[in-house]
Amino acid sequence: MSKISKFSVLSMFSCLFLVTFTACDKDKEQDKANLSLQFEAKFENQPLNLTQYYAGRAQDSFAFNKLNFFIANIQFTTADNQSINIPQEDVYFIDFDNTSSLNISLQNVPVGHYTGIKLGLGVPANLNAKEPGNFGPEHILSDAMHYWIPWTSYVFSRVEGIYKDIDGELGFLYHGGIDDMYQNISIQQDFNITENNNTKKLIIQTEKIFYPTVGRAINVKENNMSHGGTPGTTAYEVGLNIIEALAKSIEMQ
Repeated sequence: MSKISKFSVLSMFSCLFLVTFTACDKDKEQDKANLSLQFEAKFENQPLNLTQYYAGRAQDSFAFNKLNFFIANIQFTTADNQSINIPQEDVYFIDFDNTSSLNISLQNVPVGHYTGIKLGLGVPANLNAKEPGNFGPEHILSDAMHYWIPWTSYVFSRVEGIYKDIDGELGFLYHGGIDDMYQNISIQQDFNITENNNTKKLIIQTEKIFYPTVGRAINVKENNMSHGGTPGTTAYEVGLNIIEALAKSIEMQ
């Protein structure tokens, strides 16, 4: 074979390899997609508006003035029980007084079929061991408003508002924090991520904070406040009860 022929054959194989490699690489890029996780709040299936009263179940009513919490460690589960990490930000702050915070945009999510979603409610222990000064100014955990020095912990969740019944009005305030209150949430529901833009809704059924389907209901008139992080105290048990009920109130649609 002449030198020219050998060169031509090598060139042809090189081109074929490059075309094949490029095509495969392109296919890999097409296996990723974007996903928008949108948070909504409802009370007995009615859209929740802060400060608006909603009828309870015992000739009473509730109005929420504040509802916010941290979300972390987002994972998707597969049919073979694998958990796929979706690494984006360390934590997300969901605040129903700030509509721009109610959407988590995830990029490069593997396309495919999933059987559920896992996420954490609160600040993971490795981050909760730090203080606002340990984070850059653009990081949500740099905001000292989210940190409670007596706990040496971030405030994981805030549920505040007004309870009203025939005896009158009573304010309620429940703040959850410290590592033991961190909640691991697992929602079992089939869904698909396609190559197009995808949207999934996470609904907080807020009535379940006070009327949980699992666990003990809180009597607001007896325990209308919890801002204590000391295990073994009534304030701690009430706060733990509320953040557990909040975690269980989240559903996927």
